[in-house]
Amino acid sequence: MFTKSKEIILTIYPHSDGPYLGFREPRRRDEYKLSLKEAYRQAVLITATKIAVRTKQLKKEQGMRHTKAVKQARREFLGRP
Repeated sequence: MFTKSKEIILTIYPHSDGPYLGFREPRRRDEYKLSLKEAYRQAVLITATKIAVRTKQLKKEQGMRHTKAVKQARREFLGRP
């Protein structure tokens, strides 16, 4: 979704068939809906891809072992110790 402004209005719809997120720009009627299940799946996929790319980068640039590079990448993206 491409927006002209930096602001997005987020609406949560708690329907019986599953909760949905609604996204729209201020002063616009067009609204895009996304189920929470799909939003969670997309967030996990994007984060996993970022971790994999960062792991590869750490292995190549700093010569880290795979397990150490994965731990470092997870720490950077997930904020875990």
